[in-house]
Amino acid sequence: MDTLQKIQLAANSFYNRGLELAKERDLSGAAGYLKRALELNKYHTDARNLLGLIFYEMGETSDALVQWVISVNLQPEENRADHYLDEVQRKPGQLEIASQTIKKFNQALVYAQNGSDDLAVLQLKKGSRGSILLLVGPPGTGKTSLGKSIARAMGRKYI
Repeated sequence: MDTLQKIQLAANSFYNRGLELAKERDLSGAAGYLKRALELNKYHTDARNLLGLIFYEMGETSDALVQWVISVNLQPEENRADHYLDEVQRKPGQLEIASQTIKKFNQALVYAQNGSDDLAVLQLKKGSRGSILLLVGPPGTGKTSLGKSIARAMGRKYI
């Protein structure tokens, strides 16, 4: 096995681990592994497309678009990134709403991590009646505490 094959094998290993973490909704961990895969093989379009999806899910839309455009340039034919780019262009209003919502939830998580549960609840209470809240982040960052505080403050059951 030559050096190039070893590098591609390592890149694929990082991609596979990133894919596993993405399936478990550990988006930050998945992004780290996918970035490492791309450091080893910048032409790995599957890793690039998945990283774009993760960025999009985390509210980092511009980073997602960058990954998808690069992916399409590297592999113009039969590339799933074409579909992602079409979807984003078709729904610009939804894209902006999703981006703002994710930013709001991320800011609330920062407030909660710094011990400001009241600010976190206020941040989320603004116009979010009836929404489902999904908190994403590494273990031990206060997602459960924030969720319980929000439920208690809003008089709802924590599930």
